[in-house]
Amino acid sequence: LLVAEIQESITSPTANDLRQWLFVKGKFKGAVKNADSTQSYDLCHVMESYEGNPTSLACLFILLGHRLDVQVEGVDYPGHFLVRIQIQGRDHLVDCFHAGHSFDVENLLLTHPEISDRARAAVSEPAHLGVILLRYITEMQHCLRAEGRMEDSDLFRELAKTLQT
Repeated sequence: LLVAEIQESITSPTANDLRQWLFVKGKFKGAVKNADSTQSYDLCHVMESYEGNPTSLACLFILLGHRLDVQVEGVDYPGHFLVRIQIQGRDHLVDCFHAGHSFDVENLLLTHPEISDRARAAVSEPAHLGVILLRYITEMQHCLRAEGRMEDSDLFRELAKTLQT
C-alpha cells in the first residue's frame, strides 16, 4: 500500500525522490521519545505511526527502494544506522532518523579526518544483508533487556549467536 501511495505522487522515483518523500517532507520521522522501544523496531507499527528508530527507518527505506527498483544500501555506521544512495552520480549517506539529512560521502571523509577506520570502512561499502539482520537482532536484544523482558532478550541473544558463526 505504501508503494502504491508513493507511485501516486512519483511515477518513477529516484533514490533521492524516495528520500524526500519519506523523510524530508515529514512523512516518516525519528521516534525521539521511543527510539529504543520494541515498537520502534516493528515495521508494521513504524508504517502505521510514521515513526521509528534509525535502524527501522533505514530498513523501511531499503525495502521500499527494493520494491521500487531503486538502489538504497544499508550502512552499518558505528552507533547510528544509515543508508547510502546516489544523488547526481555521487554517493550520499542518509540519516533517516533526522529528517533524511544527506551527506556527500567523499566530502564527509575529506573534511573529517578524525572519523575512525571502522566508520570509514562502513561508509565505503554497503552492509551485507546478514550484517543488517544481525544489527537489528542485537538492537532488539538490548531493547528487550532494557524493558525487563529477559526471556525474550535471551532468545534474541541466542539468535544473534547463530548469525555470528
